[in-house]
Amino acid sequence: MTLGTLNYGTVSGLIVLVKTGDGPSLGRLRGLMGEQLADIAGGIGVAENQLSKWESGEGAPTSGQMAKWRLRLSHDVDAEISRFLGTDNPDVMHHFWELAWRLG
Repeated sequence: MTLGTLNYGTVSGLIVLVKTGDGPSLGRLRGLMGEQLADIAGGIGVAENQLSKWESGEGAPTSGQMAKWRLRLSHDVDAEISRFLGTDNPDVMHHFWELAWRLG
């Protein structure tokens, strides 16, 4: 999955959603990444209707479920960021995320 042509604004928007990390932000991120509700729900071991409720702000997952959810979407974002940067070098990606967390 790709977001098409990425630019600084798109990348910073993805980073903000990952960093915010609440249900509605992760729901928006899921949609931007083109992920289906069923795929994410199955990947973190919850029912689609439960994930849908979290995305709309109705209730919240446990900390373990939230970690799985963020991690699953972070892998997709990493792939997009790597494509944007033109490298999948782990050192470059590590430094990128380190800077992203510090700046925001």
